[in-house]
Amino acid sequence: MHLPYPHHEDTDYFPNQVLVFWSDFRFSAANIQFWDHGDGVDYKAILEAIIKGATAALAGAGIPVFSWIPTLADAILDAMPSSWWRDSDTLLDTFYVLKKGQPYKARLGTGGAVQVDLAPWVLHPQ
Repeated sequence: MHLPYPHHEDTDYFPNQVLVFWSDFRFSAANIQFWDHGDGVDYKAILEAIIKGATAALAGAGIPVFSWIPTLADAILDAMPSSWWRDSDTLLDTFYVLKKGQPYKARLGTGGAVQVDLAPWVLHPQ
């Protein structure tokens, strides 16, 4: 399930949407995971471009005394894993054994990062 709206930490969202269609499940309990969908931005590439620009600016301004700063920044960036800089999908939290028909008030996920209020709701066909 994609929840496009949770973008801000410490914000309450009231989507009033069905989280589990129990008719799709064989059992009367489900485990639910909440993920943050990353957009794939490579922040390391952005910083490298800034460093390149700063290097060119220092060279163009004739300020060789500070020319070591971009070299140092480049070395620090190269020492860090690329995965640290990419905005990828991140597991926020997991809820184990949510039971069909059971309300949950202020239920925390196993990691304590996500808290939900859940109420049973019956969808009647028209």
